[in-house]
Amino acid sequence: MSAEPRTLNFRQERDTPTTSFDRADPRAALIEQQGPHAWTVSLPDGEGTHSVVLVEDGDEFLGRCTCDGFEFHNGACAHLCTLRKAAVIGYPDVNGTPVRVEQVHRPDGDDLADQHDDTERVREDGDRRRGELL
Repeated sequence: MSAEPRTLNFRQERDTPTTSFDRADPRAALIEQQGPHAWTVSLPDGEGTHSVVLVEDGDEFLGRCTCDGFEFHNGACAHLCTLRKAAVIGYPDVNGTPVRVEQVHRPDGDDLADQHDDTERVREDGDRRRGELL
């Protein structure tokens, strides 16, 4: 994963409604946890599966994603917004494990480099969960 992690403001994404926040629907996405802070996320209107890292550090969220939306824009991408929404409503990943963004206390200089960045496809069978957000 080449993108550097950044501080994310999900409240701003929600309150200004952005395309990323609007596209983010955990019930229509394929989410699979790859490690304590790492997931693969695929959206029904997106191209492929992306590796995502997201943590809560104190009172801020830090994350990164392999998608172009994250690389070329300042805010959170739809994949990161999908994870945050899933965590808020307690929605499970494809294995039935509720998505939970862990609270961490990173030492200065830790750039999330130790997280797993597995781009392996989520559910090759294309089985998608559908539904409306609350």
